Amino acid sequence: IARPQWIDKRSQVQVDGIDIVLAIDVSGSMRIFDDIRTKKSRIDVAKQEAIHFIDKRAHDPIGVVIFGADAVSRCPLTLDKNILKEIVSELRLGIINYEGTVLGTALAVSVNRLRNSKAKSKIIILLTDGRPEGPDKVSPEKSMELAKKFGIKVYTIGVGNKQGGYAPGAFGF
Repeated sequence: IARPQWIDKRSQVQVDGIDIVLAIDVSGSMRIFDDIRTKKSRIDVAKQEAIHFIDKRAHDPIGVVIFGADAVSRCPLTLDKNILKEIVSELRLGIINYEGTVLGTALAVSVNRLRNSKAKSKIIILLTDGRPEGPDKVSPEKSMELAKKFGIKVYTIGVGNKQGGYAPGAFGF
């Protein structure tokens, strides 16, 4: 009478076996832009590339860690690409303290997200424009040792160029 339906309590989802954490730099230097014509900030470029990457990884769980002067796990590993793209697109400078770049701590937080993973492959993709700045609770070298211990590969994507960029200011750029 009420149109009873069977609910599939165990949905089958194809997973390729790669767990990925995107560690995205939201420090103050990410407001700089490298092309005077487009005036697209480094954070905008990083967000665009992260979203493009998420679109390509349809069957891999992905998490998000953001860092500036602090490092925060913004999203645990998930297959929900829509929520991932929404989280990344809403990233902005000032969402956490942006006066520093704690690369080591960001890597340690990312490793923590992946350390108990049973996936055949675990990856951290670090999107940043610079080197560590400010007091870091964990050195990048120690974080890399932890990643190696847990079988996690780390890939760094540099945002920006070696010549520097343009920073918006009170009197132009």
